[in-house]
Amino acid sequence: MPRNDYKLNKVPDGNVSAGVPLAASWRSWFEDLYRMIGSENNYSSEDWAPTITGLAGGGSTVISGGKYFKMRKMLHFSLTIEPHGSISSVLGTTYISALPKKSVAAGTCHLFNTTTRDLIGHGYIEAGSDVIYLPTWLTISDNISVSGFVFVDG
Repeated sequence: MPRNDYKLNKVPDGNVSAGVPLAASWRSWFEDLYRMIGSENNYSSEDWAPTITGLAGGGSTVISGGKYFKMRKMLHFSLTIEPHGSISSVLGTTYISALPKKSVAAGTCHLFNTTTRDLIGHGYIEAGSDVIYLPTWLTISDNISVSGFVFVDG
């Protein structure tokens, strides 16, 4: 159960700022968070080396920055698709494989053009799969940021 002994913070002018914990209380807050997570076995964060299949267009494509963070049964992932030339995708045939764990329920991800900051679309992960299916897009030569989450077993 979370502790409720977080203190009010006195600012230099003598006023009290409600709801802002003192530095010592941050330790209590993180201890509570750790207890809610359960143990080190319920948390992991690592690099990840995914592969991409089904892109159309010229040039080679690199995936960089593949990282994932798992807390209990939720897995959050992120990566960057770096095209060297123009690429396009067709929903259902373009996918990123090898999520660190298979999903137990359908999941979703979002793709953004890192130059224009435009939303490209949403991908999905089927239940029981470790594959991220990417949405359809027409010729992009800018980097694409992909991030999402899925529920996994254990």
